[in-house]
Amino acid sequence: MFRLYKPNHTIMSKSKLHGSGQHTERHRDSPNMALNHTENLLPRNDEVSGRKKTKGTAVNVIDDKKWTRSDKIAAFALVISVIMAYATFRLFQQSLTQSKAATDSAKAAITADSLSKVYNDSTLKIQRVSLDSQISAKRQSDIAAAIKSRNDSDLFRLQKLSVENNSKDMQERFIRDTTAIGLQIKALRQNQDQFIKQNEPYLQIYIDSLHFIGNRVQIVYTLVNLTPIPVKIIKQVSKVRFSPIEPIINDKDLIISSDINYYVIKESPQNRTITVNDTLSVNERKWIIDASNFTYWKAIFSFQNLISGKIKTYSFYVKLTKLKDKRTYPDFISNDNSIEK
Repeated sequence: MFRLYKPNHTIMSKSKLHGSGQHTERHRDSPNMALNHTENLLPRNDEVSGRKKTKGTAVNVIDDKKWTRSDKIAAFALVISVIMAYATFRLFQQSLTQSKAATDSAKAAITADSLSKVYNDSTLKIQRVSLDSQISAKRQSDIAAAIKSRNDSDLFRLQKLSVENNSKDMQERFIRDTTAIGLQIKALRQNQDQFIKQNEPYLQIYIDSLHFIGNRVQIVYTLVNLTPIPVKIIKQVSKVRFSPIEPIINDKDLIISSDINYYVIKESPQNRTITVNDTLSVNERKWIIDASNFTYWKAIFSFQNLISGKIKTYSFYVKLTKLKDKRTYPDFISNDNSIEK
């Protein structure tokens, strides 16, 4: 076993004694050189005592001592230096890695930018080609539209000329057709009027006589239906006036009669009478007999068509003259059948 001794002094040994050629060699060594020197590995004390010392050799043996505070600090500083060196080396490696990653990223960005530029250039070229195609198509379309417009214009002129010619023919034909249709409509209306007359009831009154019952005047008349359509009298209003001239009798002055709800058919005329409520004096009666006064009778009959259900009116205004032979002469001022509803 050997122990490592730390030299604190200068070693003044290694004298070679070879007779007269003896000389002494002094060396001034540093502590680090002493650590590497093989003579620093000295034997223990018990081994040194058994050896034979060489005459004239001075060897300073350093006793085994403990580590001093400065030694510990130096050793700790060495360890820290090693650790720091290792950490610095690791940081250097990491820095190299990050630098490489940054370089790769920059290269990738440059590549992406180049690709994007190439893509944008290609897209722009495609858009230009597409725009050129659209412009060319638009020009062709405009040319075709112009040609079509010109052809349409020529066709329109031809069609217009044809329409004008056809229009003249159509107008002449329309006039002929209109004339023919007008004649047909006139004939249809005549047939319609005739049909209506044949299928609508038509009343007519005949005055039979005018005579006196006491101091009152009574008129005897016959109501006739001139058509085969049966009717029903549903309302009657009338007014009798005595005057030497024609009086004005308004419809609102007509008096309602209770002689209603009877039927009139062609085969069976109705013989009816109306008695004037006004009493006459002797002179008034004489004036009627002498034809100095006349009897004016205005009446309106409302009747219903029993086939169609329509309601019509028959109105008349008649002047009655008493003749000397006791006959009565009627002079109709108005006599009309009309539809009420």
